[in-house]
Amino acid sequence: MRVISTRRCWRSRGSLGILLVLAAVFASVTPGHAGVTTISEYRTKGSYLLNFIRLVEWRPPRPIAGVLPVCVFGESPIGPILDELASAPIKGRQVVVQRLADARKAGACEVLFITESRWNEIDSIARTVPSGVLTVSEINTDDMVGAVINFVVENDHVVFGVNLNAAAREHIEPTTRLLALARAIDGQRKRK
Repeated sequence: MRVISTRRCWRSRGSLGILLVLAAVFASVTPGHAGVTTISEYRTKGSYLLNFIRLVEWRPPRPIAGVLPVCVFGESPIGPILDELASAPIKGRQVVVQRLADARKAGACEVLFITESRWNEIDSIARTVPSGVLTVSEINTDDMVGAVINFVVENDHVVFGVNLNAAAREHIEPTTRLLALARAIDGQRKRK
């Protein structure tokens, strides 16, 4: 009888050992999984960002040909993703992705992505960026000073809001299609 219970005990310990090893393997995969989520999030933001260019009108209109500078201000994984996604021309212009270390140089950009790492500077950046720059941020601001478009992650989905006052200040006119896709307009959430 005793031998049988020792075997059962060993089997239980063996099973426990296997479960512990599997748990450790799974735990080591989890940080990578979170990284995949981040890359997926930024791939979605990058796709949205390039489509925003198609869904706004600059006043006065921009040239038909040439380059379209899209700038990233702050630390973010979106830069390399934009490099990859920006292979096709948009509105007849080739997208060129640039990284900025100083927001005062945003005058050379037509689109400025302000990263979450610059959250404490959003109002001053929005005030100093020259007119005609489409500002897009991943900083959740519902005030009337922030960027024209603000990304928010809500229930594991990337959504965005449009700030019409900022758009008017920047001489950018969102199309009705962009406004229909927005989750919020001027900080007011739309009903689903």
